[in-house]
Amino acid sequence: MISLGSMHRAKGLEFKFVFVIDVTDDQLPYARALEKKVDEQLRKDFIEQERQLLYVCVTRTRDCLFVTWAGKPSRFLSVPIIEDFAKMLVERYLKN
Repeated sequence: MISLGSMHRAKGLEFKFVFVIDVTDDQLPYARALEKKVDEQLRKDFIEQERQLLYVCVTRTRDCLFVTWAGKPSRFLSVPIIEDFAKMLVERYLKN
C-alpha cells in the first residue's frame, strides 16, 4: 500500500519507506512565503518552522529515506541533526 500525504500530516506517523521530494532551497523554506515576511524576527521564525517540518518528515521513516531535489538543494539538508539521522539510517541498513 502506498500512502501519500503532506509534510504537515506526517507528524506522529511512521512508515517503512519515506520519499521527500523537491527539497530545493526555493521550496524549503518556501521562497514565496519567506518573501512576504518583512519583519526579520518573523523571517527567522518561519525558517525555523520550515526546518522543524523537514526534521519531522525525515524522521517518519522506519527503514529507508529518499530525499530528492533538482537544482540547488535546501539549506536544511546540511543541518547536523539531519546529517546524523541519515548516517544512522545508513548504519542500520548496513547491519541488516
